[in-house]
Amino acid sequence: MNFAEQKPPDGALTGASPRRKLTQGQLVDNPERISVAKLRPSQGVVARDMGGSAVLVHLESNRIFELNATGARVWSLLEQGLHRDEICRRLQQEFEVSAADVAATVDALLVSLESEHLIGA
Repeated sequence: MNFAEQKPPDGALTGASPRRKLTQGQLVDNPERISVAKLRPSQGVVARDMGGSAVLVHLESNRIFELNATGARVWSLLEQGLHRDEICRRLQQEFEVSAADVAATVDALLVSLESEHLIGA
């Protein structure tokens, strides 16, 4: 499962800052913190469903981020108020993948979202 999308064609969003891809490069230094933390989308973030992907705009920095279908689903579940463990359970059922693969993907995404101040406790 990968949540980073390819960069859209030039001009896809005119007048916007360049999109940044959120990538799986960071390891979770404290998985218990993410597992129990009530992470929520930050107030200064606007999200739009793009029919299978999602675009996030961080209003304070005017930066734009794109999530693929998996990332968009995680975002939707965060908006519903689900915690990390419930998100992992749902994704494991929906995508029929191992618990370890789901956990690694979700943790990497949550770390990336948090580092960009798109989510917080």
